[in-house]
Amino acid sequence: MQGFSKFFGWIDDPIEFKKMRQKENYNDLSFYKKINGSGKGKISLLHSIFEQATSRKFPVWQQEIGDCVSFGYALGVSTLMGVQIAQSSEEIYPADVASEPIYGGSRIEIGQGRLGCSIDDSTDGSYGVWAAKWVKDYGILEMFWCNCLILNSCYLWDKK
Repeated sequence: MQGFSKFFGWIDDPIEFKKMRQKENYNDLSFYKKINGSGKGKISLLHSIFEQATSRKFPVWQQEIGDCVSFGYALGVSTLMGVQIAQSSEEIYPADVASEPIYGGSRIEIGQGRLGCSIDDSTDGSYGVWAAKWVKDYGILEMFWCNCLILNSCYLWDKK
């Protein structure tokens, strides 16, 4: 597993998770009882709904460093936008969500650099609760293409 460690960006810190969960009131799952069991016997393939809404294949992104938290959140929000568009059929899917702002924002703005801010003192990764707070408080940016080069290097974002 040692050789793959650079791809593991999720940081397991139960104390930080508990602190953020209490601070952001992530404890409220009151809706759960209302929806409990409502999907029993049903199949919902979100990637198929996404493909139908966007008229393209579900994105598969290649991670280069331990930025799986930001990739997961970006893909999750992209999927949510596709599903919402499929339900409303009034909008056009703008673009995939960029992972770089989520990565840098969760580490630097929300985490306040506690995981390191320079190439000398930094490890890859972030906390899911930090990414959730970033997306909730600051929103998202679209991923864009430039002359066949996709600008999604979280490594550069983090090391500046």
